[in-house]
Amino acid sequence: METIILFDTRYGTTNKVSNIIAEKLTTYGCNCKVANINENQNLELDKYDRIIIGGPIYAGNFQKNMKKFLEKNLSILKEKEISLFICFMNEEKQIEQFNNAFPNELAVNCKTKGFLGGEFLFDKMGFFDKSIVRIITKSNKNQTNIKNESIEEFVMDILK
Repeated sequence: METIILFDTRYGTTNKVSNIIAEKLTTYGCNCKVANINENQNLELDKYDRIIIGGPIYAGNFQKNMKKFLEKNLSILKEKEISLFICFMNEEKQIEQFNNAFPNELAVNCKTKGFLGGEFLFDKMGFFDKSIVRIITKSNKNQTNIKNESIEEFVMDILK
């Protein structure tokens, strides 16, 4: 089955998670491509049977470029096997944020939903983001909470 993982990222965490998913799928024999939607505007989605889409949540919002991409390609995406994931640090609000991130037409019909953790990478953040995260976390140190077990479960659900 031809598979593509589409992602948007600000500081690289969703890229990292997308590549982990791709590596795991490849070990199970899947032909898998990974593409940043900001660098690949004219993807030929017709040639993929399975599309996995992920992105980060920042300040309670999904990335604008991903929202535009999903709106633009919604009709073709609804015809595919879709799995969706978010990278997000606040576990208490992950379901709410997931539902706000993706169009309802995709979210309700997707095969698999993933809440795959996230990171606060202060060394990559701009001043504004650093300030907000410092207030929220009361820390200025990098924090990693990528959920490897959740990624494994996500991949196994995709393969069912």
